[in-house]
Amino acid sequence: MVTIDNTNGEHNWLSSLGEKLKEMGYELDEASIGDALKEKGYEYPIPELREVPEREEVAPGKELAKTTCMNAARIMGGDFNVDYAPAGFTVRGTDRLVVPRYTRGEKSGKPTFQFIYRTDTEDTLGVVSGAYPARDGYNHIYQTMELMFPETCTGISLFGAGERAVIAQELDDPIDLGGGDLIQPYLYTRMSLNRQWATQCIPKLSRLSCENALGSSGAIISVKATKNHDTRLTLQAEIMRESMNQAQAMQRMAFVMKDQSFTEFAFNEMVNELIPVPESDHQASHTRRANKIAACKQAWHQEMERSTDSSNMWIAYNAVQGAEQHVINSPNTLIDENGQKYRDQSEGLSKALAGKTPLADECENHLIKLLGGPDRYTELAAAV
Repeated sequence: MVTIDNTNGEHNWLSSLGEKLKEMGYELDEASIGDALKEKGYEYPIPELREVPEREEVAPGKELAKTTCMNAARIMGGDFNVDYAPAGFTVRGTDRLVVPRYTRGEKSGKPTFQFIYRTDTEDTLGVVSGAYPARDGYNHIYQTMELMFPETCTGISLFGAGERAVIAQELDDPIDLGGGDLIQPYLYTRMSLNRQWATQCIPKLSRLSCENALGSSGAIISVKATKNHDTRLTLQAEIMRESMNQAQAMQRMAFVMKDQSFTEFAFNEMVNELIPVPESDHQASHTRRANKIAACKQAWHQEMERSTDSSNMWIAYNAVQGAEQHVINSPNTLIDENGQKYRDQSEGLSKALAGKTPLADECENHLIKLLGGPDRYTELAAAV
């Protein structure tokens, strides 16, 4: 598994991949992506935003019925272009602008740093090296992912002024865990225009009843694109294989843990152990702990209300995971049209994609330990 950064050379995340594909005996033609799209005629009616009942939140990246990445970008505001301006400073006491520049080598005369900004709003997206390659916004990546998985995009989440973004694509059919519990395979492509994120494809599972993003945090696959039909099928298969491996592992985990009863008392004991009393005497630290515990307990009751099963380990795991993603990792910083605060679920998704879910990880380890440890859990999962 490879992470391709996009810091040097035009569309370097593709160029770097091209070198790796050549080692495999394949050729990558970046210029062919646009031509292939024209040949296939990827234009569909732009869908409307999903109708959502009042006060119900829609999970980031799932705002649309499936459509093309380009259509989703138009709807969600992600189809902007960018430009670059030399970065400098004004000498104190004067109006003289000084722009530091490289003085030798191939970069000689180029500004040492440059601002990257949106051409439509003129919002600054970051400061990058003067040698940073010019990009056409996210358009090239939209086209690449559309070739890989046509008409599967359900939304695009933008962060800040658009300096970071995540594409959500729905893969295959939902998997039934029983009792009305469904998990949907998704492919999230996260990217940035200011080098904060490398361009990465991350298969994840979404639990449809509560929009939890489940799956192995280490399963990150590079963005891949090529005009070669066999190669593209191979790369598509790799992503689908990884997604299905995750789904099967999660399915086994669900079946094992649903078979193990877990009382509310045991859940509360576990949460208190997972979120220990802080060593600091500062009240803020103790308040944060109390809020985290309260979020987990509330999630437990919500899980119990929607479940047709009796209390079990699977419910406990999803309560902790859901509380971490939707509350603990999602700051209450957004303001709705009525002036009321609500949580930024995009930040929770972003941390889930980055594998920053220590509470859920510790919960899984705790439950596996109760099952007899990793070896015993492996035996139980293999028997499913």
